[in-house]
Amino acid sequence: MFDDVLPRSVDEAARERHTDGWTGDVYGMLEVLAELRPDLVVVPVDTRPTGLLVVTALDPTSTVLADRFDEVVGRFRRPDPQPVPPRLLDRLTVLPPERLLESDLLEVLAGARAGDGDLRDRVRATVARTMGPAFAAAEA
Repeated sequence: MFDDVLPRSVDEAARERHTDGWTGDVYGMLEVLAELRPDLVVVPVDTRPTGLLVVTALDPTSTVLADRFDEVVGRFRRPDPQPVPPRLLDRLTVLPPERLLESDLLEVLAGARAGDGDLRDRVRATVARTMGPAFAAAEA
């Protein structure tokens, strides 16, 4: 889980804090994970005030992010003002928290921990049912 991934403004997403409400540039993890870890199932959730990012289907043996850390910092760390994607600011492509709680995603994850089936496929299917197939394909 990542907190503060849905800034409400460009000022709130600044690397250098200069506002009362501040998330920093955590939102960038969406882009990093989408590009470098497409195997993960990533679900941004519109919790107030500044969102959560649920990341599932982890592979504990993967070293992709650690191996490419310097590249990630070089490519994805940007100077202020941060280029926050409009789709995050308008929150049209994020899951309302009620839909997450009403879905069976948490049950799927709990069952998978106990060795119940193929986690990645079950999580993707659950996300597709909850948000729609386009979201599961685009964000996963």
